[in-house]
This record gives sequence, structure tokens and C-alpha cells, in this order.
Amino acid sequence: MNFNHIVVQNILRDKSTYVSYFLSSVFSMMVFFPVFNHSFSSNAGGIGSIKYIRNNNGACQLLYLCFFYCLYYLLVVRFF
Repeated sequence: MNFNHIVVQNILRDKSTYVSYFLSSVFSMMVFFPVFNHSFSSNAGGIGSIKYIRNNNGACQLLYLCFFYCLYYLLVVRFF
């Protein structure tokens, strides 16, 4: 038994943990980078952009809450 075999067996055994970690990382990047990009863009001035940022932040909060409750249901309610 070599190291690669141990790694593969560990990943296959704990795939739900790795999938949830991967999905949470992807979701964090999906929320962070658009806000970061908009904050430091060259045309981020004026009243219209403030309204745009507020709308995007509200949408991100809604997506975050949906994602949180889905993971809560999957990880806590179904496994315990």
C-alpha cells in the first residue's frame, strides 16, 4: 500500500466532507470576487452604483442564506 492509494481511499471514504468543502469554497469565491471587482472598478462612483451595490449585496445575502440552510439540512438534520 503506497501513499497514493491511501490518499485515494481517504477521499473516496469521506467524499461528502470534501464535496461540501469544495462547494463552500466555490460559493465564497462566487460572492467575494464580484463585490471585490465592482468595488475597485474605475466606474464605481455616483448614486447609481451605490444602488447597484445594495441590490447585489441583498442578492448575495439571499444566496448565502439559501446555501447555509441547505447545508445545515444536509449536514445536521440528515446525518444526526
